Amino acid sequence: MTGPTTCPPAPDGAGGADSLRQIGFSIGGPALAGFLNWVERRRIQDGIAHVLIAAPGLKGRHTQIGTPDLHWIGPPAQLVLAGIDERNFIRSLPGLLALCGAALPQVGPRIGPLSASLSALGRLGIPLPAESVMRDLGLDAPAAADQGRLVGFLCAWQREILKTCRRNRRALLRTLQGIGLGPDDRVALVDIRPGGALQQALAWAAQDLMRLDVSGYYFCLPDGPNRGSARRPGGQMTAMLDRRTVPSRLLRHAGRHRHVIDALLGASDSPGMAPLHQGMAQFAHAFAQRPGPRGGPDAADMARPLLTYLASGAWRDHPVLGRIATR
Repeated sequence: MTGPTTCPPAPDGAGGADSLRQIGFSIGGPALAGFLNWVERRRIQDGIAHVLIAAPGLKGRHTQIGTPDLHWIGPPAQLVLAGIDERNFIRSLPGLLALCGAALPQVGPRIGPLSASLSALGRLGIPLPAESVMRDLGLDAPAAADQGRLVGFLCAWQREILKTCRRNRRALLRTLQGIGLGPDDRVALVDIRPGGALQQALAWAAQDLMRLDVSGYYFCLPDGPNRGSARRPGGQMTAMLDRRTVPSRLLRHAGRHRHVIDALLGASDSPGMAPLHQGMAQFAHAFAQRPGPRGGPDAADMARPLLTYLASGAWRDHPVLGRIATR
């Protein structure tokens, strides 16, 4: 195994070890560079024709690091909706509920989680009933979150939801055709989060137009490729970090604090993250200019500082990262 990357120190003014810019340069940047280089090597090994991304933190990063093109196919929420139709609507309810929660804004004391969840659907392009209908259904009050009522509404509003899903699916299929995908092409979807939901959504969305062989390339699979939700009908799942490459203790921390991993890899749009992104960009520039073999250092070694930082718990005391972890 190749030793870990030796990188130049962060530029003057990047701050101490606790600054976001320094964290981006010394922790997030190396981990993401290692991951994208692992994706490229894996693509060649597996004979993948096209590599697709939907995670916002990966968009454009490959050009900074010097890896080949990754094709952006849209935000995760839009991809999830594109994969929903009449045949899988009930099975997709957990994904819809997650979208309601994932899009939840910071709400004030007079706005309840239930009404905010419904507003989140509106921001995803799903039309909501008139205010009078919402009031009759008791969905306009600042009430505590009631998953039963929310599920009931989603089922009753299925027809309108599916209209938006069809619109998203048509847009996704136009994107795939524009990339040059054809029937039976081998493609890989790159994702930071390990659940496999986006990989499955892509397979579902494309199933009536082209039968794609969709592999999933993941930063980390804490439970391994064959356990729990990590085994999905969308195709094979492979991770840079799993029990073969890092100690189980570090994987357990990765499984518990996925929001923090999102943030450290630049995939969070939470306020105050700009310095971290700047530090990552500084590392990417240095990494792309490095001398030596193109393959670069061992990918798992490049991610080890992130896993060690995660396990240390130091991020809990960071004024920005600590807030993200409590969402």
